[in-house]
Amino acid sequence: MDCSPNYPKDQSPIPGLDASITAQPRHASHNSDCQHGATTVVLALRQERKRRTRMFSKRRTTLLKKVYDLHKDCDDVDVFFVVRDRRSNKIWQYSNGYTPPTPSEMSSIYPLPVILNNQGLKEGPAEHASRGVQLYPMPGTWQD
Repeated sequence: MDCSPNYPKDQSPIPGLDASITAQPRHASHNSDCQHGATTVVLALRQERKRRTRMFSKRRTTLLKKVYDLHKDCDDVDVFFVVRDRRSNKIWQYSNGYTPPTPSEMSSIYPLPVILNNQGLKEGPAEHASRGVQLYPMPGTWQD
């Protein structure tokens, strides 16, 4: 019985997953009824999920440390930082006691607050100038 997969050996059956992960050899404990392909894909998915979770954890920890350092280095800066995992809906936050204003309160603050987000970066400077908002690009998104 031939149990070869229906996809090329250099491609992964799962989009975005490294093909070398799914092309692992069959283990001796598997029976010969062609279930090793499904088992290999499940193992590959688990490895990919673990890798993503580990990377997210490291980045989140680094960001929280940077926010803490900003709070300690700059005495006159209020810090409120939130990270939310959309999959599990877990929230991690750091604050030095500051509570951010609501959107309605932000409209009454003078001078207008600087809003940094990726959606705002897609808009041109003319749209921001018409609203009176001063926008600075986030680090790593500079466009030449």
